[in-house]
Amino acid sequence: MSTGPVSWRRAVKQLLGLAALGVLGACAAGTGTDASTQPGTPAKVISDGNHINADNDLSGNRDFFFLPPLVPNPRNSPNWSKGQFNANLQPTAKVCELAPPQGAAATENDITPATPCKTVSGNEVFVSTFPFGTTGDVVKLDRPYNGDSDDDANDDNDDGGHYHFKWKVPVADAVFYRVRIYVGTKIIGYADVETRNSGKDLKNIDTDEFVARKDGSTAQIKFRIENRALCTPAGDYSVPCATATVNLTTGGTVSTTTVTGSPIGIVIPPQLPSSGPTATYTVQPCAAANISVDIPTFGSCVSIVSSDPSSSLTVPATAFVCDLAPSLGGTVNSAQRETVALHGQHTSFTEALVEAPAPCPVLGGLHSSVKDVFASVWRGQWRVAGHHLANLIQPQPLMASFIHVGGGGQTLLQSDFQLALPCKMEIQAGDGVSTTPGSTITATALVTDLFGQPCRNAKVHWVGSNISAAPGYPILAGGVVLSDLAGLSSVNWTLPSAASFTITASGFGLATAAVNGPRVDGVESSDFVPHPGVGSPAGYPAQSFDPFIPKYLSFGPGLPDAQAASTSGIPLQQGTLTFHAAAAYAPVNVFDYRSGGYSYITDVVFDGSNNRTGGFTGGSAAAPSNWWNTAFAGTPGSAPFGSTGSCGISALPSGAPAVQWAVGTDIIVQKSFTTPYPGTLTLTVRLDNDAQVYLDGANITDKAIATEGFGGFNANGWWQHDNCADNGKPVFVVPGVIAGGHRLAIRGHDYGGDTWLDVKADLAP
Repeated sequence: MSTGPVSWRRAVKQLLGLAALGVLGACAAGTGTDASTQPGTPAKVISDGNHINADNDLSGNRDFFFLPPLVPNPRNSPNWSKGQFNANLQPTAKVCELAPPQGAAATENDITPATPCKTVSGNEVFVSTFPFGTTGDVVKLDRPYNGDSDDDANDDNDDGGHYHFKWKVPVADAVFYRVRIYVGTKIIGYADVETRNSGKDLKNIDTDEFVARKDGSTAQIKFRIENRALCTPAGDYSVPCATATVNLTTGGTVSTTTVTGSPIGIVIPPQLPSSGPTATYTVQPCAAANISVDIPTFGSCVSIVSSDPSSSLTVPATAFVCDLAPSLGGTVNSAQRETVALHGQHTSFTEALVEAPAPCPVLGGLHSSVKDVFASVWRGQWRVAGHHLANLIQPQPLMASFIHVGGGGQTLLQSDFQLALPCKMEIQAGDGVSTTPGSTITATALVTDLFGQPCRNAKVHWVGSNISAAPGYPILAGGVVLSDLAGLSSVNWTLPSAASFTITASGFGLATAAVNGPRVDGVESSDFVPHPGVGSPAGYPAQSFDPFIPKYLSFGPGLPDAQAASTSGIPLQQGTLTFHAAAAYAPVNVFDYRSGGYSYITDVVFDGSNNRTGGFTGGSAAAPSNWWNTAFAGTPGSAPFGSTGSCGISALPSGAPAVQWAVGTDIIVQKSFTTPYPGTLTLTVRLDNDAQVYLDGANITDKAIATEGFGGFNANGWWQHDNCADNGKPVFVVPGVIAGGHRLAIRGHDYGGDTWLDVKADLAP
């Protein structure tokens, strides 16, 4: 059975099959609408398209109407759509006795849409149940007729067609009943009936809100279901949509077209008896632009909903969408066209479905026919079928037909379907990097298909701190960076401080080495063969893992075969790559020996504090007050400071000292410098003879490592050093130095022989 307009005028250029449904879902049974009650008036207890506007009930169905004689003729309702009666359904009806909390004393004001039916042991007690049928006490179809010239007041059909049944009103004390109309398990409308045992009492019933019937009478109940009654939203004729009930014993097709005229729908093959007698399906384009996957998508998204959860399919059905070709453009190569697969987004999972032949229009008339294609498919002659298909659509490139051979039996609330290219993702660059804090590195993910060819327009979600757009890779909403023509997705990543950091790149449906498709690593490598225009001349390289793609029997001429076909879809997972980086400072030389920038005072008078006066000859300059903590106006100059004497240091390649320091006197020097990062400062001093050392006004003289045999820190607060300056150089180590500016102050003392003072500073993290 085929329903809905299927336009073959816009024939697509390739045969495209989509995927199979294990089972399509069903909407859960409800209790009708939830219309609000206006204080002081009876609650609205008729729910159909004619009562929505008048009672401001937005929960009613705009494409469902009760008809005379149950209610006045609704053909003038603004929601009535002429010529849109849907004769392809098999609705049912149930009538129950209501159970208001007030019991027999209930009045019209007590009845609301929330008033329940009477129950026994928690189960509703139905007064009558009316299945769909052609004979007996059932819901029957009165098919549309041609024209509507008979337009008198008794014309229940208006412009053609309705469903009807007869209900014998019980003779009982009960006065309120509810008539509910179902398609599958979905209630699409209801009306509350108020009964009396005498005609006189019926006159007091508010017929705007209730249907009045006498006990023992036969109620003629007619109703109209229009074509968009089960669509989302109901009554919106701007959205292509089709709904039909399928006899599962014989199978059938429910289809419509997209706004561009391309067919979409579902083909249900004959089912096993355990599937149930019928199932009702609604087919329409998805409200969203596409299903929620991050791999590249193509063609229309189609939503297929079943309103019969008890009618699980035992033989897989085939969903189809026929507008793949126009959407591909230049985004995929010829090999990738054959691996594009239909994906189904169900209530709790999304899967890549195995290929299935689909009733899509083709351009024929060359050397083959559609019959040739399908005949070869069903005989298992896949390559022959591929050649037939290539002949059909030449000179256009070969498109895949997707075959679903999986099993059914699952019950799903709703399934959305769209074509997508299975892809996988690996780290290309930016992992395991160690660099200076504040540096920016580029993290790159490579997205490829089954054969290692680039996937374009995959959505890669980048998450982490200090991420910014890399040149040529704009960041979209949600941190998404689309893969480019080379399959690359990149971000810039700045490491703010000295620590280890991570960021992630992820995508739903993008396989990674940790979560991937069905093949065994390396097994498929022998099947990778040359393909014209794609890959290297030697053929496709072996891949270490697969995307989430079912094993196909064949990818077509020139492409590798799979080892065995899948019998079910492949559930998609979230693939995630983690990039690691460490921000670490490298040791640096802050300043070296023979550096400039000093301020100095020579010929300073010794204060005698270290008790090493032998050889001291005097000095005429006084030491500035607080010389270690206050910048003084000395003479600017460069190191080293010293004399020319017998020590070997004066004969070094560096030559003579830059500033003369007279033997037997003291010298005071200061130097300002900057450290680029916080860390441990090491000051190595060439010294002949003694010194006091201050950093930022703090005495660090005792921080030096002892020099064996050449001196050390004494109780008088000096570092005493014997012999020439290069022998046992004192090394002052100061941890916890902050980044920024510092001032070094040193007082040197000589008591005979030679003099020498020079310093270098090194910083380590």
